[in-house]
Amino acid sequence: MSHKIWLRVKLPAEALADLLRDFPACELRQGDDADVDPAWLGEADGVFTEEPLSDALVRRMPNLKWLHVMRRFAAGEPLRNLIDKELGY
Repeated sequence: MSHKIWLRVKLPAEALADLLRDFPACELRQGDDADVDPAWLGEADGVFTEEPLSDALVRRMPNLKWLHVMRRFAAGEPLRNLIDKELGY
């Protein structure tokens, strides 16, 4: 089963490549609200974002099962450190 995950954040190219490699069973798409395909959005299972989703956006996502809102304190250098960290799972 493929999971469709919307990366509603701008990840460094290397981090995105790592995710695509490490999670081949997931369909990952990166982009902001204006970039995402509306038809695909209706099929998305999850969202990883820095900002909360509006009610109108959630209503356009009937398949949404998972939401992760990352607060901005982990931007810049702290975010790069988290991306580079080996979690060992």
